[in-house]
Amino acid sequence: MKLDIKAKVDLSHYGELWKDCYLEFKILPYPEVKKILAKKKDNLTDEEGTRILDEGFSQLEELFVDGYVISEGQKVQVKKDDIKDFPLGLLLQCYQKVQGEPDPKLLSGSTPS
Repeated sequence: MKLDIKAKVDLSHYGELWKDCYLEFKILPYPEVKKILAKKKDNLTDEEGTRILDEGFSQLEELFVDGYVISEGQKVQVKKDDIKDFPLGLLLQCYQKVQGEPDPKLLSGSTPS
């Protein structure tokens, strides 16, 4: 059974223009998190590390639900294709969020996707 639980990454810390901006993702189920953890090891080669990051960021695109960012001074809705162009720090923040605890505000009254 797949649960309709979502995680929201608040982007308001980027400044005043960003106060209503966020990225929302479906949460990874535990079996998927286990697969990710199984790939982690010490002393990865650069190629292995890049491959794992690429897989993770592709997964973010699949899990993406909705979001808004500021681009060229305007608030715009994010599309799945946009995610690959985000800065590495933001991608890592999103990836960590989809593996962890969902936003409690989204647990009540969330609608199936």
